[in-house]
Amino acid sequence: MRTVLTAFLASAVLGSAVLFGWLPATAKDTPTPRLDRVDYRNPDALRAVPPGAGAGKRTISIATQLRGKTEVETLGNIARWLSRNVRLDPSKAGAWRTVDQVLAEGARGGDADRAMAFGVLARGAGIPCIWVKTVPLGFPAAFQAGGTAVDAGIAKTWLEVHVAGRWRLLDPAEGQTYDNYNPQALVLPGNLLAYDKGGDPHALVLPNRPAAWRAQTASYFKALNLSRVPWARTTDLLARWRVFITGQRGPASYAKAACRTLGFEVAGTFDSAFERNLARARGKTLIVTCRGRTPVLPEKHWSSWLPPGHREIVSGAKIPEKGWVAHRLSDGTRVILITAQEFGPVELAVSEALEG
Repeated sequence: MRTVLTAFLASAVLGSAVLFGWLPATAKDTPTPRLDRVDYRNPDALRAVPPGAGAGKRTISIATQLRGKTEVETLGNIARWLSRNVRLDPSKAGAWRTVDQVLAEGARGGDADRAMAFGVLARGAGIPCIWVKTVPLGFPAAFQAGGTAVDAGIAKTWLEVHVAGRWRLLDPAEGQTYDNYNPQALVLPGNLLAYDKGGDPHALVLPNRPAAWRAQTASYFKALNLSRVPWARTTDLLARWRVFITGQRGPASYAKAACRTLGFEVAGTFDSAFERNLARARGKTLIVTCRGRTPVLPEKHWSSWLPPGHREIVSGAKIPEKGWVAHRLSDGTRVILITAQEFGPVELAVSEALEG
């Protein structure tokens, strides 16, 4: 049943991509991520070593020597050889290197280098192979909301290999295949979203081309129409009990203690990185504390976040009788401005505001 549902969703999403155009253009000089550039009906066309990977005679010779009696044995030989001969060296992660360089130096900058090398060796040994780029399932919506950044740490590169007459998913980092696999699946193990596939790791733009990968990824997911992606929208059932607080000391620490006493989850306290943290607070409760009469919030955000009358409060023309004022934004976010400063008044203000 799950396989049927996954296949249906994949078909629906890919159909929507073509029909409604939610596959956007990406950064200049990088290709648009696509899932439909591979012809699975012709695996023989996916055996050749891709020229963009930079595989020379030595790499091809290694691939030939790793051939086993079966395709599964060959893949095992490749996984073992890479583990024994190519160590992790994060200092190598800053720039693109060909597969020849990776193998000659015996060092990979990260998992993308290993995925590239694994796939090239597999093809060199005669096994059809495709590279698959993924990000966490919740990344697209979080990125558009400003709650997360484009960082190579979010990426994982998989391989699809044609073994014993059918396509299987291969995790090059773990040396493990998933044999009951549908190539049309969009959600891969670990709740990862497949969003780009191809037969040349350089042309595809893996994270081992960091600058190009970041530009491509940011451009693609910034323009992605989430309304056409059925799993991109989520509902936080605990949103009304999650609280974010601006500030770190004094009134902010008092407000944090009061929230926890009342059974609310303090999901974050912050006095910097406001763009990112305000995006995280969307749909939940934001408590803005004050230093004196000044909200712990950049002034450029006052009009869009703070309750009406906040200018009079800051100027001293208006003093909230209960030490707090609140309102609700159009997206459902509840914003509470706490003007009280001492522990007891802050605790009382938070209690009244949250339970009122």
